[in-house]
Amino acid sequence: MAIQTAAVFAVSLALCGYTSMAIASEHTDSDYSDSAYPSDSQSGDHDMGVYLGASVGATWYSDDGKLDGYKLDDSDMGWSLYGGYRINHYLGIEGGYVNLGEYKATSRNNNTDDSFQAFYLAAVGILPLGDHWQLRAKAGGGIMKLDQSFSNQDDARDEGGTYLVGVSGRWAPEFFHGVALNLNYDTYFFTVEQLDVDYDQWVSLLSLGVEYMF
Repeated sequence: MAIQTAAVFAVSLALCGYTSMAIASEHTDSDYSDSAYPSDSQSGDHDMGVYLGASVGATWYSDDGKLDGYKLDDSDMGWSLYGGYRINHYLGIEGGYVNLGEYKATSRNNNTDDSFQAFYLAAVGILPLGDHWQLRAKAGGGIMKLDQSFSNQDDARDEGGTYLVGVSGRWAPEFFHGVALNLNYDTYFFTVEQLDVDYDQWVSLLSLGVEYMF
């Protein structure tokens, strides 16, 4: 893959480093007031802490013309496992693994299966809505792994950088005691090189998830 992995990680680490600065600022800002943040009773959730989650859903793949001449099945199922740290009501850091599905393409002379999986690190912005609802947005980068199998040649494996953006809605009612339900939409962008041609591709995952905050 043609994306420069080091550059992608530099951007993602910069984003996460920016959010991490909120930890220090909360302890060093003499003008800080607890009233600036809603209380636990107002938010229905913890102020900060570690969370773990999982999600499953549907995926869509755009090959950017790489598979022209093939009949492409561009949808599949995907899932993710992730964890993060919520710095305060508005900022967090998240990392995880995501399986982005397998896509079959057929032609007269060849059949191919492309499967994608990624490891990512992202900064998360949080907008509390009332007592138990949140909107979230995230952006970051990581590693994309591509496995290819062919009917008329040896299998191939490739990896490179990816960057991602995503939005989600989160519901955390009091009676769930730390458990929340999420509806997520995330897109992973990457470049695949074939025969000296770069194809700017993406895979999107629409998923339902559950997470637990400690």
